[in-house]
Amino acid sequence: MSNCRVQHCTALILVLVSSGVSSGCLISPPADVDSPERIPPSVFMDQVVPSLLKPVRTYRDAALNEPFTAPYVSEDLGEAVWGRLYLDYNGASTTIIGAGERAGSTLDNKREMVIEWTESLNRPAGCHSVTMAISHSSNFGFNGLPIDNDETAFVTWWVSHDSEFQDVTLYDCNETSVTTP
Repeated sequence: MSNCRVQHCTALILVLVSSGVSSGCLISPPADVDSPERIPPSVFMDQVVPSLLKPVRTYRDAALNEPFTAPYVSEDLGEAVWGRLYLDYNGASTTIIGAGERAGSTLDNKREMVIEWTESLNRPAGCHSVTMAISHSSNFGFNGLPIDNDETAFVTWWVSHDSEFQDVTLYDCNETSVTTP
């Protein structure tokens, strides 16, 4: 009789254990986590190339030696990030002079928007602004300009174009710019 009780108890324990295992997790699922939100680009201004501390020199008959580069981070939720390079942005003659695109990524992935000045350098001599706008692709309108400036990172360089002076400063460009951005 005692042998029967042991078998009965063992069978009962197996039924209880197997029923708990087959019913799934014993730990409840975590509380709902907030979905990540899209965060606009943020540029590391101290790392842009060329330097923002002096005007970039350009000449009508010569190509620009280096592209404009801006390291940035953003939370894209899979959306592409576009960059546009403008000459005299917000001036009477705003012109798109280059474009770039990067695949969407996450906030912990530092990337670079690299854009070459692809349009003609046929501009009046003097100082011009060159502005890079970086934003999510859905934030650019059909005209190539950002729709919402709060969702856009901007970097502005000064360019001394066809200047006869070798030592043009940022102050000189601000005082003698062809158009004020």
